[in-house]
This record gives sequence, C-alpha cells and structure tokens, in this order.
Amino acid sequence: RKRETVNMPPKSTCNELTLKHKVELIKNSEGKSHCVLAELYGCGRTQVGNILKRKAEYLSAYEENEDSDRKRHCSGSSYNDVDLLIWEWFQRARSLNMPVSGTMNQEKALEFAKQLNEPDFNASNGWLGRFKGRHNIAFSAVSGEKGYVDGDV
Repeated sequence: RKRETVNMPPKSTCNELTLKHKVELIKNSEGKSHCVLAELYGCGRTQVGNILKRKAEYLSAYEENEDSDRKRHCSGSSYNDVDLLIWEWFQRARSLNMPVSGTMNQEKALEFAKQLNEPDFNASNGWLGRFKGRHNIAFSAVSGEKGYVDGDV
C-alpha cells in the first residue's frame, strides 16, 4: 500500500503548522487516524487532536482571508476599544502635522483606558510595539510646513 505524502517540512520535535496547513489537515482528516495525520503533516498526535477540536475556528479564520502563513492565530486584544480610539486620535494628530511620539501614544492610550473603565490596561513598550506593528507606524520626524497644533486633538 502506497502512503500519501504532503509537501511539509521535515518532522521536528515541535512543528507548528501554518493556518493553511491546519485547514489542509482538517480537510484531509476524513477516515484517517490521528497517527496517520501526524505522520503526514510532520507533527504530533496531540497537535492533530487539538487542531481537529478547534476546526470550526480555523476554518472560519481561513475563510475570513487571514494570513494563512501565520502560524499562531490570536483572537486579538481584549482592549480593542482602546486600540480603536488611540488609532483615531493618532490619525487626527498626524493629519494636523502634529508630531506624535511613542510616549504621547502611551499616555493618550492610558487616558482612553481610564475613560473606558479598563483599569488593567497597561500601555507598556510591548503594547506600543504591537500597536505600531498592527498599524504599520514608524515614529519619525515630521517634515513639511507647520500645521495647526491643538492640545485637545
């Protein structure tokens, strides 16, 4: 009997599958044991079981066109309202050519968190780095003509 093979990297002790491979595993799971799937995809049986338990979540994320090469799927920040408000504030400030530093962003985020009654929110350097990454922000000097600056932006 000839074995199926899937174009996967060689098995290592801990092989985290991409979302694309997880969906592929789910679609190919019909009638196959966890052992066979683990061998095909170069991962552990426990990982296969966990993927199949969460198959609805993975299929949904895949259908929503999330980055399928991303290895870990996160449900997002529990502070989405703070993130949205600070992003809107940042965009308004930048549209007025107001220079915005990382520290200013952190202070404003803490203000918004307080207004939204989010006492556990921490505008740490890690949070700032992830915020910058989510919104593709690089803090740099503002060039061009001076804009109107209002502290209540």
